[in-house]
Amino acid sequence: MPLTDFLIQNAKPREKPYKMGDTLGLLLLEQSSGGKLWRVEHRIDGKEKKLVIGIYPQVGLAEARRRRDAARGLVAAGKDPGREKQREKVRSRIQAEPTFDAIAAAFCHKRRRDGRKAWAASTAMLSDYLLSLLKGSIRRALAMGLKANQLNRASWWCGRFAILPGMSPLRTQQR
Repeated sequence: MPLTDFLIQNAKPREKPYKMGDTLGLLLLEQSSGGKLWRVEHRIDGKEKKLVIGIYPQVGLAEARRRRDAARGLVAAGKDPGREKQREKVRSRIQAEPTFDAIAAAFCHKRRRDGRKAWAASTAMLSDYLLSLLKGSIRRALAMGLKANQLNRASWWCGRFAILPGMSPLRTQQR
């Protein structure tokens, strides 16, 4: 029997957690503490898996059914919904983090308007040019599959020798 909002709201916690089933693998897990958790049960390569799709008050019945349908679509396409959910979290975290481009642009912008220590126009143009070269090399390095430690070594060499003296954060002392 499909779930209704009335049944969900009137569900009382028991001594042990129990499941209230909807249709097509969607179920509501009622915890002994009173919390209600939406889950979708599915099979990938013959193994039963469970995907948590939300907590009851924040995710209503209609939204839980939409998420269940989306998960079933991924299963039908041969993808694991749990793994896709993890990948989406990683993608969003990477997009939220400041990138080298953003940090370098902020640094160059600050140095251009830094009062008495501001860069000359030629220095600003040179830094833009060098950063554009470095952006392409980082993209190519990632495309070639270089590891993080190899990129760190390359950026160290760039910071030590390829950038003009006084501009590199790695070289704090003038020689």
